[in-house]
Amino acid sequence: MKVILPVAGIGSRLKPHTYLTPKALLTVAGAPLIDYIIHEVELLFPEKIVFIIGHLGEMIQKHIETNYPELPCEFRFQHNPEGLGQAIYLGLDEGDKEVLIILGDTLFETDLKKVVQGEFSSIGTHIVEDARRFGVVIKNGLFITEFLEKPDLPPSNEAIVGIYWLKNGTWLRNVLKEMIQQNERVKGEFQLTTALQKLVEQGCLMTSFDVQGWFDCGKVETLLETNRYFLQKRYQEGHKIPTHCLDTVIIPPVSIASTANVRNSIIGPYVSIGADATVCNSILRNCIVENSAKVNTILLSSSIIGPNAKVEGSYFSLNISDSSEFKLQL
Repeated sequence: MKVILPVAGIGSRLKPHTYLTPKALLTVAGAPLIDYIIHEVELLFPEKIVFIIGHLGEMIQKHIETNYPELPCEFRFQHNPEGLGQAIYLGLDEGDKEVLIILGDTLFETDLKKVVQGEFSSIGTHIVEDARRFGVVIKNGLFITEFLEKPDLPPSNEAIVGIYWLKNGTWLRNVLKEMIQQNERVKGEFQLTTALQKLVEQGCLMTSFDVQGWFDCGKVETLLETNRYFLQKRYQEGHKIPTHCLDTVIIPPVSIASTANVRNSIIGPYVSIGADATVCNSILRNCIVENSAKVNTILLSSSIIGPNAKVEGSYFSLNISDSSEFKLQL
């Protein structure tokens, strides 16, 4: 089995955090997004894992080679990104059989072992209220009959979540190759959903599998939501409350790196603080503080502080009389 992980996206909806950090290396609950995917993939014992890299791809390659030196990894560069279909084509080779494709920003909770043991190719889906931001599938009974890419009026609310199990990788490669040669694009890009539709029309039987635990990390708001979920899960699983913080009140769940310097603060709930970060004289809740960031004398909520960033505030005095109202505008 081959696993293809496209991680070449620039993460435009997460700017400015993705100017200097690739989206796949942004952290939730103390770990980069890509690590959650790697831990799921490791359980399948793949023959090869192909990373499709682009924007700041050398950082992803270094992270993988440093932290997972025993994995059978290969890195292929997408020089001019022209859609997910092109990225997947770069990861495929003539003769490929079973292929698992997982988008590099897709965090999920599902039984992949059961999926790859199935009889048919299968696409991960999740029921959503508004499917206009996603690709969707239409089914007739068990099998998928149609794929639609971000339809304006979705005829289905079964959204594609970014996990694709294909029994015949060479078949997909040939379809993508023909699309690229004929410059067959949708909304200016080579779409994977177009290739999957062609496979269905050529007789490939595809089912879908429900991904109940699916976490969208494409925006600041959803990244913080995902951080909250995984912090809560770890706390329920018995992860210990950090004890190395000086003169600090910890309100769990939190994740604080052992090398972080935290003192004279109130931390939590739902706060992640990365390695070598410094937080002092501050109150933080629902925040992600990345590696080596510095936070001093401030109250923060629903915030992400990037690596090496520095945030400082100040205390002030206030005398206010009866029946008065004060609002601080930032």
